[in-house]
Amino acid sequence: MSYLNKFGDKYYLVRKIFDNGTWKKDIIRLATHEEIEKFLTQCSLICANPKCNNEVVLTKKQKQKFMVTYPLRYNKLVLVYCSKECRDEHAKKLATKIETEVGYKCP
Repeated sequence: MSYLNKFGDKYYLVRKIFDNGTWKKDIIRLATHEEIEKFLTQCSLICANPKCNNEVVLTKKQKQKFMVTYPLRYNKLVLVYCSKECRDEHAKKLATKIETEVGYKCP
C-alpha cells in the first residue's frame, strides 16, 4: 500500500517495506499535483457499521466538524456510514442491544 510522505519541501509516493527486521520507506516517485491536493484536502474514514469495511472519503473540514465541532456544540457523537443501508442496519442492532441491556425502548 502506498501513501504520500513529505521529505524537505517535496511530496513523494512511498511504501513501507519490511527489510532485515525493520520497516523502511521505499520512495516510488514524486507525487503529482493532483495527488498532493487530494492528500492535503481529503481523508477517509471506515464506515461506522462494524460489519462493513468500506471507506468514506471526506474533506478534512468535514472530519473536523464530525469529530470535534458537533460533539462539543451539540453534545452528540456523529457516526459516519457509507450508505443508508449500513446506517439502518447498525441502528437496528444498537436499538436491540439498548432495549435488552438497559431496558430503554427506542422510539
